[in-house]
Amino acid sequence: VCEDYMQGMLFALKQYYALPVLDPFNMHAVSFEVDDAWHAHMLCSKDYADFCSKVVGYFMHHEPLDRENPRAVAHVRVQYEYTIECMHKWFESVDEKFWPRDVSDARLICWHFGNTIKDAPDDMRARAIAQPDIHHQPLA
Repeated sequence: VCEDYMQGMLFALKQYYALPVLDPFNMHAVSFEVDDAWHAHMLCSKDYADFCSKVVGYFMHHEPLDRENPRAVAHVRVQYEYTIECMHKWFESVDEKFWPRDVSDARLICWHFGNTIKDAPDDMRARAIAQPDIHHQPLA
């Protein structure tokens, strides 16, 4: 893997990590292309937990997609489309190589979850630039 590709991947992962800082009450889905970098970070579990606490404000749990559950696939599709919408709204540059707009269900992979509006600290409420949306919450 070339240096430029790795730098692009790390930048795309940083963009993913910025989403729960900007929009802490809604779930976001990671792209298939960025998922391996997220997994690599999670494998260093102490560093990952410290990072989540310091940067995001809560632990970003990883929830893999149950491909046998059509409702779950549809749910992740909504989260991914919302993620792409947020990326293009909030970031000047979004690399389609790492964040493709159009993906098949086979390329939907997983999402993160962590906070809800009811248990969020005041500083998290203050920095949020998006409001909670019932469509971007965990499946019941």
